[in-house]
Amino acid sequence: MPQPQQSTNQSQSLRRIKWQPKWRIKWSKLKPGERVWFALTTAGILAVSAAKYIIPGEFSFDATLTVNEFSFDYAGFNERTFLHAFNSSRLAIAGQYSEVIALQGTFRSSDPAQQEQLAKLGADASLTLSLPKPESQLEIKATEGRSFNFQSLTLLPQTQIKSLTYQPLAKPKPASLSFKLRNCQSQANKTCQLRFFPGTKPIQINGTEVAIAELPDLKTPQLIYTPVSNSEIVLELTSEKRSPIGLELDIEKSVSDFFSGNLNVTATNFQRQVKRGRNVADSYRQSTITKGTARLKDKTLTLEASQYLSINPSSPGIQRLERLQISQKPPGLQLFVSGRAEKLSAGLNPKLPTQNIGAKWLDSLPSEVMTGLIGTLAGIWGTLFGRLFEEED
Repeated sequence: MPQPQQSTNQSQSLRRIKWQPKWRIKWSKLKPGERVWFALTTAGILAVSAAKYIIPGEFSFDATLTVNEFSFDYAGFNERTFLHAFNSSRLAIAGQYSEVIALQGTFRSSDPAQQEQLAKLGADASLTLSLPKPESQLEIKATEGRSFNFQSLTLLPQTQIKSLTYQPLAKPKPASLSFKLRNCQSQANKTCQLRFFPGTKPIQINGTEVAIAELPDLKTPQLIYTPVSNSEIVLELTSEKRSPIGLELDIEKSVSDFFSGNLNVTATNFQRQVKRGRNVADSYRQSTITKGTARLKDKTLTLEASQYLSINPSSPGIQRLERLQISQKPPGLQLFVSGRAEKLSAGLNPKLPTQNIGAKWLDSLPSEVMTGLIGTLAGIWGTLFGRLFEEED
């Protein structure tokens, strides 16, 4: 019986034993000012760590892309030239175009009915053409292997260029450039302008749903027009957002220096709508990028054909179209852009990117500054932290 009583006493003694640490924190070891410094350096180290490894930063980036098609809005404050000094053998205009095109010279037609109406105008006549409907089309084409001398296409602030596309040479069709213009008229009644010299040789003019003031019954003209002189023709391209003007220009030689660069842009888009059948639900978006690279800080993103370039929506994105030129291999438009972003992504699905590059907020500081800052905070913190402990006797 005595043995169980001894075992009970031992277990009660064990319960009363408490662990006594060898070291103990003593805040009294620090003076009030040192406690403030300890708190500040602790907060500083946590803040620097978050800024270095967690908080994203917004940085400048640049990209070189080759695309089949793209769109953008001109975001400058002044009128700018977009196309300048190039030759084209054909100009096609599509869409509702309220401004008139005044032509003076000799007109004839291979169609007997139209020729009969033109004969009544005389040798030196004037025709005033306009495109009154969204489905209206007008084609002006040089003959005898000649071309027109185009001087410039000017843009107004907030002009939208949609579906800018380059089609390479595919005989018998020449290379061509096509796009749509929207919002081409300012509050001061200024308009985008396309200027060219037609020459003095015969020009072929074909149209659909065209209005001719002098010949109101002629809606689909098939004319041969010989200008009186090589006077400059200025097309006042007026358009609202709901009714774009489509332009197509044949390019005889694949030159790349008729685009103007250094444009401020917004709403840059490298996608197009692909329609399948009549059902709108069967349509889908497709990337127009064929290849490209993008750089943000010291990181590079490589894009392959049909991949999307995604930029986080909270960032400004692409802000400048630095340069634009025609690419032959692969065929398309090569553009050099720049802007600001927190992160760039690439992938066949914009919602599921396979590549991401970005930088954190403190990456804007040189590495030497970062090393010195962290070292200073860690040194002060380590000194004060060590003084908080004393060894128990």
